Amino acid sequence: MQNTKFSLTPSLSEFLSNYRLYGFKNRTAMIQTALLRFKKELELENLRQSADSYSESYDEDSDISQSVEQFLEKWTGFIKDIDPDKNKLEYLQKKYL
Repeated sequence: MQNTKFSLTPSLSEFLSNYRLYGFKNRTAMIQTALLRFKKELELENLRQSADSYSESYDEDSDISQSVEQFLEKWTGFIKDIDPDKNKLEYLQKKYL
C-alpha cells in the first residue's frame, strides 16, 4: 500500500480522530472508505452526464430514435415476459421457412 501525506483543517482532523465512533478500526480505513465513496459518486455523476448526452443525441437524431423503436418493436418478445427460446424458434421459422 502506498503512503500519502496531506493536510487537514482542524475540524476534519478532529472528525478523523473520532474514527472509532464511526466503526472504523483506524484513520486509514476511514479515509479509504471516504475516498472510495467519493470515487463512486464522481463515476456515477460522469455516467449520468454521459447518459444525458446520449439522450440528447437520441432525441435530436430521428434516424437513431426510429431505428431503436423499430428494434424494440421487433424484439419485444426477447425483452419482456416471453419465452425467448420460443420467440427465437418462431423468428427463425418465419425467416428461413
